[in-house]
Amino acid sequence: MHASVRNALSPLVLASCLGLAGCLEVPSSLNPVFPAADGVSVEGIEGFWREADGNAGLSIRADGEGAYEMVLWDKDRPSTDDGGPYELRFARIGDALYWDLTAKGPKERSSLGIRRVHVPARIRLEGGVLEIAFLQEDALRPALESGELTLAHVVADDDVVLTGPTAELTAFLEEHGAREDLFDEPARFQRRRAPRP
Repeated sequence: MHASVRNALSPLVLASCLGLAGCLEVPSSLNPVFPAADGVSVEGIEGFWREADGNAGLSIRADGEGAYEMVLWDKDRPSTDDGGPYELRFARIGDALYWDLTAKGPKERSSLGIRRVHVPARIRLEGGVLEIAFLQEDALRPALESGELTLAHVVADDDVVLTGPTAELTAFLEEHGAREDLFDEPARFQRRRAPRP
């Protein structure tokens, strides 16, 4: 699987189950990336997507109330070791489309104060190609530490965890979302017919 996708998704379940947002290798947020009311349906996003140069796949389907469900595939079968499925929501922020990715399931376990984390990514969908670009921690962290960029955060287990409210993260992406240096090289997936598991 494309390294940035695996880095973002594989530890997500552990992070959400244990409240350890800092074990992700891409910046995550304790709060949603955008308000639920800003969510949009994305024409053409549903279906099966295969990594252009690999065996990884994504199956995305509408799941009601503006949400989508995503299941990771490894070779020709749904992956059993990534902890999915995942919940996706999409919104337009500025001139770009973003997703808010989180583990599917209870939003929080109030008795333990555990919250699932949210992983933002910039999405491009054109001509049967889906591109997913995650925030790049190696660029974001020094810019935050130097004061060049301002966004509430902590560093947990050497990873950036965004702690500000949803409105702050949305405003940040609107202002800085066009900066290519803040995003990883996009993972590229092509529309394919889903294999039979």
